[in-house]
Amino acid sequence: LAAAETWLLLLLSLFIPASGGWTGWTEGQTVLALASWSGLEGERLFCGSRSHNIKVWRKEAVREEDVKLRETIRGTEVQAADAVYGGWVDEADLEGHVGRVEALAVSGGRLYSGSSDGTVRVWGCGDLKCQRVVDAHQDAVMALCLWEEGGSVVSGSLDGSVKTWREASMEGGLEMRPPPFSANPHTGEQRPPGVRCMLATRGGLAFGGYLDCTVRAWDL
Repeated sequence: LAAAETWLLLLLSLFIPASGGWTGWTEGQTVLALASWSGLEGERLFCGSRSHNIKVWRKEAVREEDVKLRETIRGTEVQAADAVYGGWVDEADLEGHVGRVEALAVSGGRLYSGSSDGTVRVWGCGDLKCQRVVDAHQDAVMALCLWEEGGSVVSGSLDGSVKTWREASMEGGLEMRPPPFSANPHTGEQRPPGVRCMLATRGGLAFGGYLDCTVRAWDL
């Protein structure tokens, strides 16, 4: 292809949704968690990745044909200024975690984020400000779920522990009874199996998926 055609194809790939959909970019970082929220400030999509930050996209109430593309070409790099991807604007990056953002959950206008740094952070979905930081676990926080009927946040970690917290204040940190330890089949080391995912039901049950191929349940 000629140079002009190559640039045109690159620009189109950045701004035209594929197959009628939308593509957002995370600076080459693997996406690990997603959550969404709708409020007075509009609709937002939150994305956790290996970058340690939480990327925020905001839904724009504009027609695609009204979007003006503004690009800056620097050498062989194409950068988009105020880029709008199919009506979604790259709005902000929430900084604070010092490890991968492994888990996200939204409730009551608050975003909860769990990280490989062992902390859980609470953010305002409207003002995007960090409201609270909790040293939740001794290892990575891999999973978060919400038991809204009970006003609780449940967190699961690679250290094998599962804890419940009161929403907003993040007080409590009550640790659920840990599962029996399993031995590493290669080293024989005794350690609790890590938690990879969590689910809470309206009936007050919490389910945890573990790295030892088991699912365990607790009555919240």
